[in-house]
Amino acid sequence: MSEHIDVDRVIETDDVDDEEDGTVRVVLPQEVLEYFGEEMPTRDVVERAYKASASDLPPMFRGSGCCAPVYDPQGHQVEWVFWGTTGD
Repeated sequence: MSEHIDVDRVIETDDVDDEEDGTVRVVLPQEVLEYFGEEMPTRDVVERAYKASASDLPPMFRGSGCCAPVYDPQGHQVEWVFWGTTGD
């Protein structure tokens, strides 16, 4: 079985509508607060928010995605979370 993702680059932009096929957009700090309810969400916070309202999160276009930093309880960034919609 071959696994692959549909994206080939990460973009940073202030324009939340600047999503296109093959991109992962780093969400803006205000989006992190809006989507996850806090400025430095932990993995548990992100997972709960995603389970509760994944359909309300960007991206709005197929073949693109978004990512956001994830923090430990002490406020240190420890990983990135990625989500998106396949182009297939």
